[in-house]
Amino acid sequence: MGTTIGCLSSGIILDTWGRRLSAQISFLIICIGLALMSVASSHHLIYVGRTLGGFGKGVSAPGICFHLEEMADPKLRGALSACLILAYTIGIMLVSLLGTHMGWRIVAGLGAGASFLSVVFYSLLRESPVWLVRKNRINEADEVYNWLWGSTHQTQAERDLQELVNRTNEDNNSIPISSFKWNCKQYLRPEVLKPFLIAHIFNIIQVVCGTNLFIFYSMDIVSGLKTDGSFDVNWTTNLTTIVRVVFMAISCVMLMWMGRRSMSISSGLGSGVSATVLGALVHIQNVPEWLMIVCVLLYVAFNTYGFFVLPAIMVGEILPSKVRCVLGAFIFTMNEVAMFAATKIFPSVHNAIGTAGLFWLFGVFSLFCCLFVYLSLPETKGRSLVQIERYFMMPNNLWLTRNKVENEEVLAMSPVAQKV
Repeated sequence: MGTTIGCLSSGIILDTWGRRLSAQISFLIICIGLALMSVASSHHLIYVGRTLGGFGKGVSAPGICFHLEEMADPKLRGALSACLILAYTIGIMLVSLLGTHMGWRIVAGLGAGASFLSVVFYSLLRESPVWLVRKNRINEADEVYNWLWGSTHQTQAERDLQELVNRTNEDNNSIPISSFKWNCKQYLRPEVLKPFLIAHIFNIIQVVCGTNLFIFYSMDIVSGLKTDGSFDVNWTTNLTTIVRVVFMAISCVMLMWMGRRSMSISSGLGSGVSATVLGALVHIQNVPEWLMIVCVLLYVAFNTYGFFVLPAIMVGEILPSKVRCVLGAFIFTMNEVAMFAATKIFPSVHNAIGTAGLFWLFGVFSLFCCLFVYLSLPETKGRSLVQIERYFMMPNNLWLTRNKVENEEVLAMSPVAQKV
């Protein structure tokens, strides 16, 4: 509940206080929540601590994501965002390992200390230049770009700032700032609605592809691969965890050379085919155990490097800056709600259709998501956030039907088109 409320309110918080201060406040709230849990003398304090921690997590997740993507170089933006998700996953694994050797109060206390250090170290970062320009604090944004690029790349810093200022002025001239926040029609404009639907649908379908469900219910799923109970569940589950972490690290490297579309499509095809084949093997049963293990690991590997990493990255990349926080918060919230609902109904669905039917379900939705990405998702690798916004301002309903000549001319209007 706390996470959902935090996600839902993060849009207003990020727009009002900025990315850096909002993240620091959320870290502090997490710190207080974990500290309360570590010294709790009753269940009520534990509930309060969990709620505060969830709220802080709900605010920090989109805040950190947007902060990073608004400051990163276009060539490294995807890889750095993937590293963020990798660090989050490693943190969960660390907490799990600590929990097997220490009491939960000690682990909560260590988490509170780590959260406080995050507040301190995050102060070393600068505020997002996108937020500063939107608040008409141009001089501060100029200082941030100079800090990012360094003293030897003044030209690039000036180009980035001018590109952002020009794009912001276009928005301000088309719709007055005073009426924007209160005008619901703004969110129905094509350049806002198209990227919102793409990011939102991508995130929702990803839930049914089994990306997170396999993590939450890995023991139950793996134990159902063999009906005679001969499967080594613990060994296979640990192996899938290792493969997931390894391929998350691989995705950080792949995003430096491969485009988002290529990774998403190959991830959907690979996980879809492997899940469908695995469902058939489970249905047949009379197959070698090693073959099932290979299919499970292939499904986890393909699913991880694309569908596990990219949906969250695309939220920060393709949403326009003027509505990024509000609509991004809504997408993160709906993703949390969908995940909560999926985890609750999963046991009933698993019992109804069996493990074979479960993997067929994962396979069908993975292939469907692959088709959706192929038709609609634009290639954002190497493009600045302003260039991506300009793409959606064109009459591009589908990536395949876009006017390539006209789009290239629009992208060429950007001051930084030459460097990407």
